[in-house]
Amino acid sequence: MPSLDEISNTHGTPLSAALKAGLSDISYNQRVSFKQFRRVILPSDGFVFWVACSPAIDVYGSLHIRHQATQEEWQSFDKGTVTLTTRDDVRPFYNKEHEVDHLWIGSYDTIKFSLSTQETHYAQAELQHYDGTILPPVLVHQLIETEAELDGRSPIVSNSLPFFLAMKHDTNPALAWCAWPQNIPVFPSFSVPNNQPPPYVSVHNDEDSLQATHMGAVDITGTSTDTLVQERVRLHFVGLNHQDASTILTFIPRWALLNWGKMGVLNTPVLRDDKQPLADLNTLASLKRADIDVMYSQHAARSVAFQTIQSAKLTLQSAVKNPKLQTISHAHVALRTSL
Repeated sequence: MPSLDEISNTHGTPLSAALKAGLSDISYNQRVSFKQFRRVILPSDGFVFWVACSPAIDVYGSLHIRHQATQEEWQSFDKGTVTLTTRDDVRPFYNKEHEVDHLWIGSYDTIKFSLSTQETHYAQAELQHYDGTILPPVLVHQLIETEAELDGRSPIVSNSLPFFLAMKHDTNPALAWCAWPQNIPVFPSFSVPNNQPPPYVSVHNDEDSLQATHMGAVDITGTSTDTLVQERVRLHFVGLNHQDASTILTFIPRWALLNWGKMGVLNTPVLRDDKQPLADLNTLASLKRADIDVMYSQHAARSVAFQTIQSAKLTLQSAVKNPKLQTISHAHVALRTSL
């Protein structure tokens, strides 16, 4: 007797046949256009962009749309969600290759949306149920059609993040005794790749803590400004043991002493253990954090970011143009900066 999987793969189950027929009836064979995008991250500051990498395809299914007018301090837009029922596996979950490198963006009428949730999946039904979010205008800006739009892209962030993305690559012999541990990448907060395996470090710049220490300076041409500022930076150490995390906390102020014209450390950071439990396993994840108060020149931060752009430019273009090359996942892949 053939198994259920064999029947499903060759003829489909009676359940799936009935559901697919019903889907076609209620949707009138509605078509939704999807285009695949490849993730590219600016090596200067970790900002994510998505570059179109395939022609649009049509997916048959039933699309439900919900809109809500939204007004915020700095923008007004129509906030919305979508529910898509389809026979196609549009968004593979727990697929490392697809999650890190690719994303399918749907288009219908004038809206664009991404799929973030898969509802209860029943394989025998052979239907996919997805929930997603309509992209607001400020995030549609992160979708670009060609790699040419990345040429000449200047750094976006205005904080100390470029220092933390670049410092681990400093090969100064004076830092050899407390060198950054190998195979521990650094990611900006909210930009850690999907299901990234530990160990790694996440850098969060507290925007509310940023303040100037004196009046800023502007050159006579008006093309450059500089301000000495200070801010608080929170590091999350995910999957690191105490020794490796301590080594990094030792490395950072030593790096700052050698690069006193770029950044200084104002406090003595202390490691703290965070607790992230999972009742199913009755255990805790290995998670630590430390807060660092830094002072730096914003002009110096931009200079480091521009050095990063120059050193990573060829790698960035090659990764976008050649699909066989892994997309630059973050600055730690491309950096070869001498600070």
